[in-house]
Order: sequence, then structure tokens, then C-alpha cells
Amino acid sequence: MLLVNVLGINIFLACFIMYQLINSSGTLLNTLMTLTLFLSKLTGTSIGFTAMGFFTITKEVILAMVGLYLTYFFLLLQFRIT
Repeated sequence: MLLVNVLGINIFLACFIMYQLINSSGTLLNTLMTLTLFLSKLTGTSIGFTAMGFFTITKEVILAMVGLYLTYFFLLLQFRIT
């Protein structure tokens, strides 16, 4: 029930923001496409690999892990004793 309320609030906020953008910029088609993309990202299923249904490994997770490993690697290179 809490998830539905949170999702309802997110959809309400998204619609309110898009309403403000439509009234201020006047580009209706671009704004509606942005709203559609945002709402599909909110309500859609995650695309990626699942680990036995516990979590989904998405492109964002893989990029974050690569960034973490690269940062750790460069820190090790900087503090290497020669």
C-alpha cells in the first residue's frame, strides 16, 4: 500500500512538473515525449539480469561497479611505494 502511495505521489509530481513545462515553454510534443519516458521509467520493469529474483543487475549497476573499481585502481597506483 505504501508503494502505491509513493508511486502515486511521484506520478502526481511528474505531471505537475510537465504541466509547468508545457505552460512555460510551449513545446508540447517534446514535453509529452519526456513525460512518457519518465513515467515508463517509473512504472516499468527493470531490464537486466536477475540474481535469482533478489535484485536486478542493470546497465547503471554495471557502470557504477566499473567506476568503483577504476577509482580503487587509480588510488592504489597513486599510493604505490616505489
